Amino acid sequence: AWSPFVGMFIARISRGRTVREFVVGVLLVPTGFTFLWMTVFGNTAMAYDMGQAAGAISQAVQADLSTAMFHFFEQLPGTLFTSTLAILLVGVFFVTSADSGSLVIDTIASGGADDTPRWQRIYWCVMQGAAAALLLLAGGLGALQAATLVAALPFCIIMILLVAGLFRQMNADLKGETLTTEAAPLSQQLKRIMTPASRSDILKEIERQGLPALETVYAALGAEDSDAEIGRDEAAAWLTVRHADRVFMYRLGARSRARPAITQRDAPVGRRPLEWRLTAQTGAGERPHDITGFTESQIVADVLDKLQGWRLA
Repeated sequence: AWSPFVGMFIARISRGRTVREFVVGVLLVPTGFTFLWMTVFGNTAMAYDMGQAAGAISQAVQADLSTAMFHFFEQLPGTLFTSTLAILLVGVFFVTSADSGSLVIDTIASGGADDTPRWQRIYWCVMQGAAAALLLLAGGLGALQAATLVAALPFCIIMILLVAGLFRQMNADLKGETLTTEAAPLSQQLKRIMTPASRSDILKEIERQGLPALETVYAALGAEDSDAEIGRDEAAAWLTVRHADRVFMYRLGARSRARPAITQRDAPVGRRPLEWRLTAQTGAGERPHDITGFTESQIVADVLDKLQGWRLA
């Protein structure tokens, strides 16, 4: 039941990592921590239990599992310090678990928004705590565990579907080939990065580079007797290709976003001015990608790259 929330949280804080780095980190870090915990604490507890404790630790485990660790600390020097530290770490564990869970729930409920109101996240924290408290009051720890197991069943089905979707997308990525394009001049690349564009600038790019690129691909598709058409409106242009019962669309449009923050004071999205970017999006559920500053030939290559990936999917 916790796996989707924990997975999304780890993925969110792992932006910029490769899939390989993400998988290796998720597999090795928890496993390594568990290995150290079991070997250091487990072996030490067994040694003390069979030695000076004379079975007191094993009896404490059978009587009340939640107090077994503190009985173990009684056999070590600095009992007060280690017990206090353990209580603090348990509290940090629950607080961070609730915080990460509420963050993921808040993100899902907000449609993936990053900058949600603080009260909204607090609301989900309170709801989580209230639900857990009611279950504990109604039936104790057993009721809470039973609710977790019941909630885990539908998530198992969702996880299977997610795995199938992941394999499908990874296979599509492996089959696709990225076409090499001629790099733009250095001055043009720096201007694209450093100079914020206005909406009128992006509309001019669509008119001068985007639309001619789509017309070039459209003419080539017409020579191959493909079912294709071009459409446009005031703020966008698109190319549609039909093959059998499938439809491919490559859409150019103007998209606004908050400018990158330079200082911590400018970090909230509401304080940042907007800039406009030329984005391209296909009809395959892909997120829009930034092609601001692309030349006509680069846009043609990008269209062919996406079209090839669509045909191989």
